[in-house]
Amino acid sequence: MISSMNKKLNERVILITGGGTGIGRATAIACAKEGMKVAVSGRRLEKLLAVVAEIEAVGGQGLAVVCDVQDEKEVRGMFEQVLSKFEKLDVLFANAGYSLEADVCETESEQVKDIFETNFMGTFYAVKHGVDAFEKSGGVRGRHVVICSSSLSHFSVPKFGIYSATKAAQLSMAQSLRVELGREGGYVSTVHPVGTESELVVSDGAGEKRTITNSNTPKLFIQSCERVADCVVRCLKRPKRAEVWPSFITWPLFCVFHSLPRFAGWLMGRVKG
Repeated sequence: MISSMNKKLNERVILITGGGTGIGRATAIACAKEGMKVAVSGRRLEKLLAVVAEIEAVGGQGLAVVCDVQDEKEVRGMFEQVLSKFEKLDVLFANAGYSLEADVCETESEQVKDIFETNFMGTFYAVKHGVDAFEKSGGVRGRHVVICSSSLSHFSVPKFGIYSATKAAQLSMAQSLRVELGREGGYVSTVHPVGTESELVVSDGAGEKRTITNSNTPKLFIQSCERVADCVVRCLKRPKRAEVWPSFITWPLFCVFHSLPRFAGWLMGRVKG
């Protein structure tokens, strides 16, 4: 049953792209527990239906929408389904995306295009049509765009240069959007997780996608999907036009890297590929 009802979130409607697994799934359940109506989208219907079942198990209302965020027409239709079911949209959590692990010069051009189509263009399509859904719901004021970025949006590490580039582009768009929607009373937040205790879709430079875990990542840079979800919920309860860093270590690390670029270069040079 719904356990921690919050007047600010109760009956609000959220759409989560990439909502079938990982951070998206954890956020969907956390939001349902707060009394939100939750739509989850992704490419695998069985995963989405499983999340909807979990939402309903805690007393919430859910909707599964099959959508490939690379296809703008499907993205537009996704929002139409949400408005048809819940009659409004209050929050968009643009979470769909995947990683790419390869040296920059070993990455195939088509793979660079593909990850930008998902991570950046998919976010752009969701934001563009999500804001239109806000307008159809009574206006942007008080409504919230949350974008799942990464700690690597501000600095990169070997073998993740292309992935980091997609997240940096995503962040730059969000920074402009934050001001643009802020003028109308809307909110834009970006979330910057480190590695999570879940399976990830990772592409290598040759174009092969595989599902992996973060078993080789130091525990210092691993956190649960539920922790990230809790940070998203807190951000929704107290909306802010800012960045959200679920890990206490990554923000200071980012500051050190920007303040001491030579040290950052030396440290990155010692990271084994």
